[in-house]
Amino acid sequence: MMNQTSAVPIAHLVELAENARIELERALSSLDRARSWSIFDMLGGGFISGIIKHNRMDEAAEHVESAREYIECLQYAYQQTQLAADLHLDIGDFARFADIFFDGLFADVYMHSKINEYKGKIESALRQLNQMIRHLNQAMHDPSQR
Repeated sequence: MMNQTSAVPIAHLVELAENARIELERALSSLDRARSWSIFDMLGGGFISGIIKHNRMDEAAEHVESAREYIECLQYAYQQTQLAADLHLDIGDFARFADIFFDGLFADVYMHSKINEYKGKIESALRQLNQMIRHLNQAMHDPSQR
């Protein structure tokens, strides 16, 4: 089952997957903080809360990009994987501008829904990644699965 990984040590695949998992967990943490600021912003938090919210979203996007790099390496080395092909966080310049400078309830609600959408994508990718890590760890400890 794992014969495609004969050129790449399974331990290296596990390391790539673990690094991707760590980055996705960091992204999720940043989105949780962005979500908190989003709620505050919807309740009238104002300009500063909008800036902080977007800073947290930018942090999450950076972690997602790092995770994508690990996932791409993992996909190249372990061709049986199909992880997180659409994993990216892109708000768009106009939506960001509207949320910060117009600072209305509609823009705040839109951003809040995007944060929740991105959280769902990351949580799904984490579930897939954790399943792959379990599978790779089993293969590493059970030579009959290699």
